[in-house]
Amino acid sequence: MHNLEPEAEADKIEQEALETAKKNKYEGRDLDFVKLGQGINGFFIFTLILIPVSFVFMFGIQFVMGIDRKPFTPLVDSTKNAPKLAPLQNNVTAWKDMQDLRIKEHKLTTTYGTTPDGKTRIPTDRAMEIVASEGAASLSVQPVTPVTPANP
Repeated sequence: MHNLEPEAEADKIEQEALETAKKNKYEGRDLDFVKLGQGINGFFIFTLILIPVSFVFMFGIQFVMGIDRKPFTPLVDSTKNAPKLAPLQNNVTAWKDMQDLRIKEHKLTTTYGTTPDGKTRIPTDRAMEIVASEGAASLSVQPVTPVTPANP
């Protein structure tokens, strides 16, 4: 015959483990996979039934409202109040603008004149010659003195 003692001992160990789990506030039951599977299957069956029902409902609404209805057209012409956009710049005008800018810059860096705030402007080449002949000592630049931190 079968020996019941190993089974009884296994049941006793399992019961002790269950009591320890309950004492430590662990969940004492497993997930019921049969009910979980039934819930998932029910969801998919519900979805498969709902799709054709919703199509019938939508086509019914369309039939009631009228299939040959004209699309919505506004009463006011929406182009009347459209903002006037500035004309876009084409390549010819962009090239002309760049050429004018370069001519203006060349004039400012190669001729003598005065600035709007009253300062005198000299050509860049002449300014480099003056600095090279007199040296950096002639410039009114104050020497920088290093700052030493105070001892705490």
